[in-house]
Amino acid sequence: MPTNVNQMLAQIVDTETIHELVSPDLHHLMPHVTQKFIRMNKSDRPGQLLTLVKSELRRKRPLIIFGNKSATSDFISIFLNDQGVNCVNLNGDMLMEVRIGKFEQFQHGEVDVLSTTDIGSRGLDTTRARHVINFDFPLHVADYIHRCGRIGRVGSHHKCQVTNFVSSQREIEVVQRIEHAARTGGLLPNVNANISGIIKKRIMREMQSQGLEAL
Repeated sequence: MPTNVNQMLAQIVDTETIHELVSPDLHHLMPHVTQKFIRMNKSDRPGQLLTLVKSELRRKRPLIIFGNKSATSDFISIFLNDQGVNCVNLNGDMLMEVRIGKFEQFQHGEVDVLSTTDIGSRGLDTTRARHVINFDFPLHVADYIHRCGRIGRVGSHHKCQVTNFVSSQREIEVVQRIEHAARTGGLLPNVNANISGIIKKRIMREMQSQGLEAL
């Protein structure tokens, strides 16, 4: 949710009729969720992922693993299953009915590892997950907030954790800003701009799929 939502809605509705309720924790990291950042080469990520996932499963801690693209979530699922780890894959390329079915496998405890993308996981609510792993570091701070929000929810278990694999200079620059917010308890940076950019890209994709051109 952008903090400048009234500006975004001003051209659509009379903002005087809107009653705004804002949590003081908006655009803050959850203080009860541990944030861990691990710098590594991209080629080392699969091995590190396998080690971490197996360790968490021994402790009976369900995980959600995020990739930035559907192809990455496909790879993660195939890789883990090939290594004997039961993992379901859920991404935006799948029909909604298929996504719901796969999510229910995770939700009902049939499987404890879910590989997904930001689009694939939108709107999915679970209190089972104890650990989020960002195999790909998110492109937007807004997506980082969304991913972190899959754990540490009301009714979920305590001692939840987010682990981030960091593999490029661009990611390091974003991580430094997030780490600063985590240490100081301050606002995460650029969330409003991130959300506006995400919405614009989504509209552009929809227009392109319909054969329309942007003005």
